[in-house]
Amino acid sequence: KLVLIPENDIDALALAMDINPSDNPVTYNGQNITNMPPGVGAFAARYGLKWGGAWAGSKRDPMLFSVPYGGRM
Repeated sequence: KLVLIPENDIDALALAMDINPSDNPVTYNGQNITNMPPGVGAFAARYGLKWGGAWAGSKRDPMLFSVPYGGRM
């Protein structure tokens, strides 16, 4: 079976993972709704990961942790 993966789907490429999506939903008002512990973004950065709860702009995705990706997105 052939499965096509969109080239911008970092979850499907195993470059990202979502943790507790129901408790850490995507928001579009610049606010994080999360049960992650304080400092989780700094902790992720310490190990070279990006945290969706620290994105610039109004979209936040606190469930998302990703490996920086240099490909096309």
